[in-house]
Amino acid sequence: MPIYEYQCQTCGAQFEKFFRSLARVTDNITCPECHGPDVERLMSAPVVHAGGSGSAGSDLADSTPASPSVFGRKELKQAEEQKRQLKEQVAYEKKQAKK
Repeated sequence: MPIYEYQCQTCGAQFEKFFRSLARVTDNITCPECHGPDVERLMSAPVVHAGGSGSAGSDLADSTPASPSVFGRKELKQAEEQKRQLKEQVAYEKKQAKK
């Protein structure tokens, strides 16, 4: 069940579209904000679930955590924000060291 991210080329709105199966994925997507037909599918980080009961990965070694960590779009944005903050902190500290 794929979830794709799109961005409207008219108004710039970003949105997600859920499809029940790959067979139902269509190119006829319109923007929910401006209803424009000019939308582009964005590349996004896949979400991977490893292990867990009843999954294909349940026969993995005991080192697999009970509740696996998931790294998706939200976590990627958080990591990018932390990187930005660290860059600002380094720049500030360099500026203070010159004084």
